[in-house]
Amino acid sequence: MEVFCGGTGIPRKGSAGMKRIRALAYAAFAVVLAAEAGHASKNDDAGANGSLYFAGANGSLSLRKGAYEFPPAELREDTARQNVLLFGFTAGKRYTLARVLRLKIGAIFNYGGTVEDTLNLGNGNQVLVRHGFFHFGIDPELQVILPENGNLTPFVFAGGGINFMRLRNGFADYDAPLEWVEFHKESDLPTTTERRWCPHAHGGAGFDIMPRREVGICIKYSFRFWKPVEYDASRDLPLDDITYRELFLTHMLQFEILFTFDQ
Repeated sequence: MEVFCGGTGIPRKGSAGMKRIRALAYAAFAVVLAAEAGHASKNDDAGANGSLYFAGANGSLSLRKGAYEFPPAELREDTARQNVLLFGFTAGKRYTLARVLRLKIGAIFNYGGTVEDTLNLGNGNQVLVRHGFFHFGIDPELQVILPENGNLTPFVFAGGGINFMRLRNGFADYDAPLEWVEFHKESDLPTTTERRWCPHAHGGAGFDIMPRREVGICIKYSFRFWKPVEYDASRDLPLDDITYRELFLTHMLQFEILFTFDQ
């Protein structure tokens, strides 16, 4: 049985390559915003449904691939992790840039957790090894509008963004998995919290159902590639801290209400 619940929480400096990627992403985002600002007024009535606000719910299933990395020896040890379900909501606005192109800018919040293992404390007492996740992200995307079919408008999209992930490593009550259990400091089993900012890339498809021009619903599927977990692990290690990372391959469904405040 593998039990890992630690981490130093020491911030890690981003690599030069990552800084360049972020700089390019910010530059591309600024260009898109500039284009939208220049054409929003004349294109507000162009394309499918014009510019609309959206708010809704989402659910996701993430396949997690963890690994410990030992830079001095250039070794890597993969670690199996349970898949995690996250649920939350999203809100923002999408802008018509051209008749078949629009820009969506939104914020997304998710929360969830998973049980990794069971720890036997003796005398018939057990606790669950639990990971809890809180996610906040900004995920702009470009949507290409496909031919309409009555009130239904399909589209495909691609985008990226920046994310904040908070990971809580700890223990939960065996009979109440949502209740966290704290041990005495002498037990060397503390609950730890790790935080990380990271980029992501995503793409997918969806469709709008618009019974009226100013109100409707949107249903979307997206696939997201990102690395939201990374920290220096120290628990039960006789040598120096080592880097632990997790890759997430996320399947997400979103249901959004589309509306406008314009008269």
